[in-house]
Amino acid sequence: MRDKLFLFLLSVMISDGVLAESLSIPSATIPSGYDRITTSDGTTCESTIASDMYIQTGVMGLKAGHDYADNTYGRYKHNNLEARDNFGVYAQLVIPIGKKRERIDCNRLYELEIRHLKEQLVKLKLEAMTTELWDE
Repeated sequence: MRDKLFLFLLSVMISDGVLAESLSIPSATIPSGYDRITTSDGTTCESTIASDMYIQTGVMGLKAGHDYADNTYGRYKHNNLEARDNFGVYAQLVIPIGKKRERIDCNRLYELEIRHLKEQLVKLKLEAMTTELWDE
């Protein structure tokens, strides 16, 4: 709780010097990566490898555009954010709220499938050896 209060106060202190005008930053993107295993009989297991907490950083900017009609541009150019060049640097720290999600672990299925495939390979080699014996 103390850490969350510290982060809140820090964000208030940092934003204190920011002007009322602002640039929109992109919404946080959720990292999406996963491990997948599909066994020889078609059983599939997927498990996310994305972290629960992540940070996203970037640079944003706005190039002044004179898209206003000539009669309105003069009135807004001193007061409007879009009438001058602006840029900013941002960082978003995404911290999930609530209890940690339980994830599926596909490692056991992977190990079983590898063992099964090795056993099949040994079986095929033995069958090949016995076929050679019968052919003689």
